[in-house]
Amino acid sequence: MKSERYVGPWDLAGLSQVPDMQWEEETEYSAYSLTRLSYANESYQGRDTRVFAYYAQPKQMEGPIPAIVLLHGGAGKAFPEWAGQWAERGYAAIAMDLFGNGSDGDRMSDGGPNQTNEELFFNISTETVTEMWPYHAVAAAIRAVSILDDRPEIDASQIGLMGISWGGYLAEIVAGLESRLSYAITVYAGGYFEQGSHWANEMKRMSKEQLGLWNDNFEISRYVHQSRIPMMWATGTNDTCFPLDNWHRTYRSVQGKATLRLIKDWQHGYHEPWGTMEFIAYADSNTGRGTQLAITRSFGVSDGVAWAEYETGSPIQFAKLLYTQDDGDWQTRRWQEVAADLNARANHASAALPDGTTIFCFILEDERELIVSTELVWV
Repeated sequence: MKSERYVGPWDLAGLSQVPDMQWEEETEYSAYSLTRLSYANESYQGRDTRVFAYYAQPKQMEGPIPAIVLLHGGAGKAFPEWAGQWAERGYAAIAMDLFGNGSDGDRMSDGGPNQTNEELFFNISTETVTEMWPYHAVAAAIRAVSILDDRPEIDASQIGLMGISWGGYLAEIVAGLESRLSYAITVYAGGYFEQGSHWANEMKRMSKEQLGLWNDNFEISRYVHQSRIPMMWATGTNDTCFPLDNWHRTYRSVQGKATLRLIKDWQHGYHEPWGTMEFIAYADSNTGRGTQLAITRSFGVSDGVAWAEYETGSPIQFAKLLYTQDDGDWQTRRWQEVAADLNARANHASAALPDGTTIFCFILEDERELIVSTELVWV
């Protein structure tokens, strides 16, 4: 018997309807138009709320085009330049503010909750679940999908989702809830918040009842394992917010294919992910516009030699072994890289495993100079 999908506190049928929208000022650029809009979201403290967003639409379009929802992280906002970057690549894009603010970063009179620790964690009770920031932010993201799904210029079968940091947190929950997505890209985020994340100490201050409510309603791992869509997962070896073991455990739980990009010493931030061409290539590969990035097929260690087999749409031209010999705190472990042996015809990479290695993966660069990684392996 097929088990029911867990949907938490959200009314997915209601969120799948096109919300009331107000289309505002439009600005023309050489390759796209950028329109300000606001749309209705969930009620907050007994009043209606609206979400501010930018919608970027390419000017050169042939038939229905792909689209993407863009979710910012902490201290972020609706970034018009982020939406514009995707529009320049041929995607319609919607980038909304998730903190109840308008285009200038100031609070909207009808904005939803801000992302304070109280509205993230400490205000939760059985009566206030729908007053919490994660509830409103997930709803805003799903409503953005509904807006794109209704646009005549958009191919509704080619709607993707990208989130960075807290936006990645939201993307992973939405990927487990939303059946209209064709793929998702999540940067930095992983689940199991109370187990070593940047917010674990804050969560220790919650009561047992509060923690149970939060985990039941807003923990990534309650939802993301339900995802069947292709997902790309990217982070740095020493991320300051989401430890690597939680990231690994989270991507391993999904049912769809996982494409990985683990980068040595990659810093937590906004602008580098915006300029990462692997994300564009991944979206292209899931919308019929490009070839597949490499994903792991199998991996292991044999007689002291680490190896991985992969499948790829573009030949791999270079491989490295990325490894650490350290234990302990994830943020302070030293990671090293050495050249690996590559059999491109057999889609196989291997390298002698340095003594004392505790974790490793392979870094693969294809002929387009796009870089991904294989599965993490604990030795």
